[in-house]
Amino acid sequence: MKLLFINEEHEKFFWDNINHNKKDEYLAALVYALGIDITTRENFDAIYDRKGHLIKLECLKDKWQTNLSKDLTKFAFYLWNGRKYNLDSIIKSNLLEYSVQAFFILYERYDLEINIKH
Repeated sequence: MKLLFINEEHEKFFWDNINHNKKDEYLAALVYALGIDITTRENFDAIYDRKGHLIKLECLKDKWQTNLSKDLTKFAFYLWNGRKYNLDSIIKSNLLEYSVQAFFILYERYDLEINIKH
């Protein structure tokens, strides 16, 4: 099964940010979800601490957040730690198809080692 990407930038962001750790499905799902939107891609370091391998909850209050980026950030946090989050906004958006991909990554429906293109 081939992983779906919303555009080339999403795909590049994903592979660039998981190449160092393809076996961490939580990180892969987080990166995939945050890569869907340009705002979350551009602010990835404000959302995720690469060195500490931690999500930054305080980013939800940052001024750069849009409604969509906030929803995607909350969704990515849900994937990361399983905290309950109302997924209605994701389900009602045109991003449902891509959000399902993030679940597939998390639950190891994709072998990222085999699907790598680089």
